[in-house]
Amino acid sequence: MLPLQQQLTGMLVGVLTAVVLFSTANAQHGGWGYSSDNGPATWPNNYPNWCNGQKQSPIDVQSKSAVQKSFPALNFKGFDTPPADAQMRIKNNGHAIQVDLLSKTGKTDNYQISGGGLPGTYNVLQFHFHWGSEHTVNGKRYDAEMHMVTWNTKYRDVYEARDNNGLATFSVPIAATSQTANPGMQNIVSQLSNVANKGMNYTYPTSFSVNSLFPADKANYWRYMGSLTTPKCNEVVVWTIFKTSLKISQDQINALKTSCYFNSAGDQDQQQLNNNYRTTNPLNGRTVFDSSNTSGVPQLAPTVLALVIAVLSSTALQL
Repeated sequence: MLPLQQQLTGMLVGVLTAVVLFSTANAQHGGWGYSSDNGPATWPNNYPNWCNGQKQSPIDVQSKSAVQKSFPALNFKGFDTPPADAQMRIKNNGHAIQVDLLSKTGKTDNYQISGGGLPGTYNVLQFHFHWGSEHTVNGKRYDAEMHMVTWNTKYRDVYEARDNNGLATFSVPIAATSQTANPGMQNIVSQLSNVANKGMNYTYPTSFSVNSLFPADKANYWRYMGSLTTPKCNEVVVWTIFKTSLKISQDQINALKTSCYFNSAGDQDQQQLNNNYRTTNPLNGRTVFDSSNTSGVPQLAPTVLALVIAVLSSTALQL
């Protein structure tokens, strides 16, 4: 057996080698971000396994080309009233402002989404913001966009889901058209000073209603298969893009644009966290579905519907 000092020296060399290799890899890729040096245009080369794929997100939704499809109603658990053990933590991850939906008791099913033609029930992991929006509609870019990231409960965790086409992301377009502050967005804006720099986070003393960041109309949306919008751009996501935007004030969007930075607090060259969106990608033959026929309430079973039609027809003939 080698002397202890020699063992420790060998371990130190191994650690330093790993650090050097990791640093070299990061130097080659420069990490990823939204500048000209490391922005979306560079991702296909730096992350070729996914970011240059054929099912990339975001996309430009052409509403007239979308195929109408009737979906069952979406079901939301925990959205109106926060669960008793819910905990929310807002953070600056260096790319976006993100809110993690946590549990004081370690539960993962406090917040869930199901129905709507989804292949299962999905646990909500987090939601985050891009400004301007990543998805566009008929070429229009919104002021911002919220992404709620969820994973299929048939998998052990979000990482297993990511490797097995098990993610679903719900997109809410955000428009700065309101004359007054949006209460839901104010829960975010009011804490931006606590997450001004990369790595900063703040735990809310009381959780707020997630529903306050969603439009009232959740029955009308577009649906397509795509990818994560950040490296490694894994093509494993069922996308749901709500048609109705969340209305916020100009002061609130200005706060998003001016309050936070891509950098850590100690960095000298502070870069404002802004324009953190990926440009749109071609559909490459994918279909975008339009849920306009979805009523948001349970549909009549075909046999019941046929019976109703028969009765109405009979009544009409008697008149």
